[in-house]
Amino acid sequence: MSSRHWLIAGVAAAALLIVLAVALEFGPFDDEGELTKGEFLARGDEVCREAHEEFESAQEQSPSTAREAADLTGDLIEISEGEVDRIRELDAPASLEGSLDRYLAARDDGISQLQKGLDAAEEGDAFAYADAQAEVASGQVHRLQLAKAVGFSECSRVLFGRDELASDSEPPVDSGLNAPPTVNNPPTGTP
Repeated sequence: MSSRHWLIAGVAAAALLIVLAVALEFGPFDDEGELTKGEFLARGDEVCREAHEEFESAQEQSPSTAREAADLTGDLIEISEGEVDRIRELDAPASLEGSLDRYLAARDDGISQLQKGLDAAEEGDAFAYADAQAEVASGQVHRLQLAKAVGFSECSRVLFGRDELASDSEPPVDSGLNAPPTVNNPPTGTP
């Protein structure tokens, strides 16, 4: 075999080893692996901080129509789902798995409530929309407690004052024509 053939065979073998290392996640191609608790919490809090900024930006103007309420709620669902997905993608340490699972399950429940609000807004049902918002708001403190149990300091924090959260968690009393508007009452925390 000539030296040229040896060179080609060597390059092919090296390329095959690199492909196998990438496919099997060996050596320098290995994923970061499990994060330390501090790394996980810092990255999770950064994800939540970014989502909170998006949440606040989306809610700068209160909706004044059912269509605007539906659009806002759809945006909030998208932001929340992205936030939860990004947290799930982090490789949490085993010591946090139980508390993280409980927190993420509560977030999924909050997103489900937002989806009920979206459905109601799309149907023009202000009473059901306000009721769904009240459910999201009423679970906010519980989600915050679960986030704290994980060790997060930014996740599920209340974005507005506690008094506003308390008033938002009150379901509407009346859905009649003279009832106070409920479309101008967006959720105050992250679901």
